[in-house]
Amino acid sequence: MWMKCQTVKYLSLVVAGAVALAQAGPIQAAPALSDESQVDGAALLPGANPGISRLGQTPLVHDLHAGAVVNQTITLIGQDFYQNFVAAWREKPLSERYVISVHERPSARLGSQVWVEYANRRVFQVFLPPARARARDAGVDAVEVAYQNIVDTDVLNLLFRDPDLGPDELKN
Repeated sequence: MWMKCQTVKYLSLVVAGAVALAQAGPIQAAPALSDESQVDGAALLPGANPGISRLGQTPLVHDLHAGAVVNQTITLIGQDFYQNFVAAWREKPLSERYVISVHERPSARLGSQVWVEYANRRVFQVFLPPARARARDAGVDAVEVAYQNIVDTDVLNLLFRDPDLGPDELKN
């Protein structure tokens, strides 16, 4: 009995939807774009992807996650470190090639342990005291060390080939 009631409700919804579509009228198709037409930045609709410059061409940004800096901090000290780190990181050339993450392990007695990871490897680590002023300076200083370690890792991966090791395994 329950099944029959559910089926009747479903069929009445389907019929009501079909009637609503029929009353709405015919659907107007959008005009087709010719090969010669170009899409410029002013003609883009809200929410359109500005990463594609012209129809049929490859996107300007190949990876949507390229250049992401993931925030895994918890405390205000970690947030200060992260904000200053990202501000300085964005100024580095080719920093948009790398996806990194900033992590924090807070401690009431020692302050916070903050580290930066790239490809599941720590490229920078620091202990921050509870004073927030030190976190701002450490965030800016950490960029140079982290960036150099990331570039060194990429160079090592390009120069060192071993068929027995995977691309993410330990290399010394």
